[in-house]
Formats: sequence, structure tokens, C-alpha cells
Amino acid sequence: MGHKSIKLTDEGLKKVNSALDILKKNFGHSWEKMTQDYNAPDQETLKKLVERSGGVLKQSLDKLESSLFDLNIQLNLEEDIDYKVLGMLNASQRGINRIKSTTSEQTQSNIVKNLTDKTLLSRSVVRKVLDGERISISSFARMCKQLKLDWREIAQISSSEESRYLEEEFRRLEEDRGSPNTNEIRQMNLKYEHGKERKVKIKIKVIGDINSVPDSFWEKVFAELRRLGNSNKVKNIEEGSIKLTVEGFPEDIKRILNSINSGELKELDGFPIESVQILSEGLDDETAETKWRLVEEILSQPLRKRSLKNIDLSDANLSGAYLVNADLSGANLSDTDLIGAELSRAKLSNADLSDADLSRAYL
Repeated sequence: MGHKSIKLTDEGLKKVNSALDILKKNFGHSWEKMTQDYNAPDQETLKKLVERSGGVLKQSLDKLESSLFDLNIQLNLEEDIDYKVLGMLNASQRGINRIKSTTSEQTQSNIVKNLTDKTLLSRSVVRKVLDGERISISSFARMCKQLKLDWREIAQISSSEESRYLEEEFRRLEEDRGSPNTNEIRQMNLKYEHGKERKVKIKIKVIGDINSVPDSFWEKVFAELRRLGNSNKVKNIEEGSIKLTVEGFPEDIKRILNSINSGELKELDGFPIESVQILSEGLDDETAETKWRLVEEILSQPLRKRSLKNIDLSDANLSGAYLVNADLSGANLSDTDLIGAELSRAKLSNADLSDADLSRAYL
């Protein structure tokens, strides 16, 4: 959780393939031997990288460079990461000036603090923006929205292709609610209409091709949804990856959400569930920024034993947050400010704390 998958540009792939050709020609090493003797990434990881059949972790890229360096083959790939695929974006100089103009502060440290307070982004992320460095598109969108800036006027866009890609990404961010948190599920109990309980819709995204599912798939899916609540009905099916819009009374829908979030329901007839989201019907707050609502809730409503397992809180400013006994196992806390946070007895196993600021935190 929280680790970004990386792919390389065409130039980066040329470098890797050239290095592998040299390796094969001059050393005759099989990749199995490279893995054993030089701690190189495994063949499956290398295949993903070279064939672009999937992303790899930054650690795997570093491992590849290190193993080849031990054989006197230098491979500097830092400039060859495909940031478009990685989902990162930086501000132009004009954009940086526009961002700075939203605050009356003059010194860099005060500008950073002011922008952090306004956006709830961490100080390190704000500094990266002001230095022209890349940050995640979702955090970039957060900054622009909170400062009431048009991202098109702030972003460094190098081509019409990138512009089209970004338009699609920002549109998707506005539509995508992400995984429902406990507070959203709880709110569903409050929804009534003319004295009657109002139905709620969710969208379940399943990994797979709708044209490849067996005839028995739908019967089993409908049976599973009915098992979790008699009112649950599939209202719409979208092609591509399989997307099911399910409608039901709040208590029945809650059973589905809790089963998915707890890991009890991981697949439908063998097809893995990728994500679930609550659609706008049945929610008081129709904003798409589930993550940032949660950040605001953590800061404003101190709770013991808060369940934040596997939650993405990256790039956020959680300085001073009360997280005593919180379950943060597997959470993404990369680039998160946890300065002075109350973290005593918090579960942090497998949490991503890369570049997090834990200064003066109570652990």
C-alpha cells in the first residue's frame, strides 16, 4: 500500500535493453545467476519493466541500477521515469508565482506555513511545489482547489498529449469518490425520505473482462448480493472492467461495504474486487475528496482507536493529530507531516513512512 508503480520512458527502456545486451555479450550471465550473485530484481519484475506489461516499484529500479553498477555498467534512470504513468505533475514558474500570490506572506517559511494551513498538504509537499518539483496529481488538484486556482494555468504541460491525459485525470478525480470511510457508511443511517428509508447506490469495480465471464457468473453474483441483504439489486452493468451499480437499503448496502472493507468479500465468483464507492445518492456531502474529509475529521475530532488500516493519508498535514491506539497498519503516510502527533500505542506495521516528518511525535 502506498508505493507508486513506475514505468520508463522510451529512452529509459533503450538504456535498460542496451545494458542487458552488454551484460549478455560480455559476461554471459543468465538472469537467474544475476539474481543470486548480484541481488538483481527477479525475472518477472524485469519483464514488466522491459515489456511495459506493468509498473515496478522504485526499490526494484534502484536494485537494478545497483546490480549492474557492481558489474561496471552504469545505468542512471532517474531522468527516465515516465511521470505521466506515475501520475505526477509539477507547476510552471508562472504557476508558482500564482500560488505565491494567494498569500500575503513574504518569507519562504511563512509562505509554506500559510499554504500548508490552507490546503492541509504537508510542508514537504508544499516546498516541492514551490521548487518546481513533481507531486501526485491528486495532491496537485487539492492545492489548486483549495487556493481557487485553475490547474491548467498552474501546471507545467509539455505537450497536447499530456494535456489530454491531464484533462482526463482531473475529470476522473472529480468523479471518483474513492473507498468509502466509516463516517460515510455511518451517514447512510440518517437518510430518510417522506418518512421512509431511502435507498443507496454503490459502484463495485471488478477486475476482468465482461465478455469473458462464464454464464454462471451473474447468477452467483446476484445470489451473493442477496445474501448480504434482500433489498440489494444490480441496477446497471458497465463494460470494460466489470462495474456493477448496486442499489439497496442502507443496512443492506452497509453489509456489502463492511464485507469488502474487512476483506471478507474479496472477489465475485473468482474475479477480484478492485474498488467500491458510494455514489452521490444517500450522502449529505457529495464532494469527491473523501481522503481530505478524513484528514479534516482526524484533526477536528480526536478519537482513540481510530481504524485507519490501509488508508491513504500521503502528503497530508497531520501535525498534532490525536492518533492514540490508532490502527495505521499498512497506511500510506509517505510525505505526511506528523509533527507532534500523538501516536502512542498506534499500530504502524507495514505503514509507508517514507519522507514522513515524525519530529516531536509521541510514539
